[in-house]
Amino acid sequence: MSYKNSLKTIFLKIADVLPENIGYMLYHAIQKRLTGSVQSKIDANEKTYLKAIDILTNFEGVANKNILEIGSGWMPIMPYFFKQLGEAGNSYTYDINEHYDNVYIDELNSIFENNYGLTDKNSFKGKYNFPEFVKYFPNSNVITSELANGIDIIFSRFVLEHVTPSDLKAMHERFYNQYDENTMILHFISPSDHRAYSDKSISHYDFLQYSQKEWDNIQTKFDYHNRLRLPQYLDVFSKAGFEIIHLEYDKVDTSSKKYEKFKQLKIHSDFMSYSEEELLAGSINVLLRKKIG
Repeated sequence: MSYKNSLKTIFLKIADVLPENIGYMLYHAIQKRLTGSVQSKIDANEKTYLKAIDILTNFEGVANKNILEIGSGWMPIMPYFFKQLGEAGNSYTYDINEHYDNVYIDELNSIFENNYGLTDKNSFKGKYNFPEFVKYFPNSNVITSELANGIDIIFSRFVLEHVTPSDLKAMHERFYNQYDENTMILHFISPSDHRAYSDKSISHYDFLQYSQKEWDNIQTKFDYHNRLRLPQYLDVFSKAGFEIIHLEYDKVDTSSKKYEKFKQLKIHSDFMSYSEEELLAGSINVLLRKKIG
């Protein structure tokens, strides 16, 4: 494990045993320290936006649509893209934490004004400096909190892998019960071991070596990853009452270093029932709609 990953793990383990409010303060400070530049985040989110539009174009796009975002992150980048480039309506963004920071948001506003023609600049109100089309609900769990009505699209970007299986089930049951068949759900899921993004020495599937107990001893509540594989996500969605109307995922080139590292792993028996393609499926993009009849 790299020095950076080792140091982060130590701090997260410390934060995990501290009183909750102090632990989250430390976690927040660690994340601020390690987070990339605002521009790099915009660039990464723009790729997601373009892929989302590519998928949704076949289903009326996002123009004038109200969007519910699961996981607000550090600033409202996706709501800005949906509004400025996609001409969407309002974005209602929910997060169990409160990470928004006006230092980042002010830089976001400047970049969007210069590069994308940020509108509604004079409608900034309240604690954070964003336009009125962003409706921010921090410290809110989409399972238990009051959710906005009139939602056309529910969207998440690299959030579901950090949600427990039981909460995934409850979340989608909530969506099924509250919204009708016209509401679409678009998820971007990253099912790989996130430690591999900053530590090139380990496999993107390294965590598949461990039992649940072993993995729980490695991770904390701050960097939780459910390790669900593609069939498990699809099963959750189907049992909650949704049909899959679009599905795509990355397949690993069997001649690549990534595949070579995977083949060196001893996969735990918990995952042996899945095919190699199901284990390796990465960057899952799935569009859901309520089953009719």
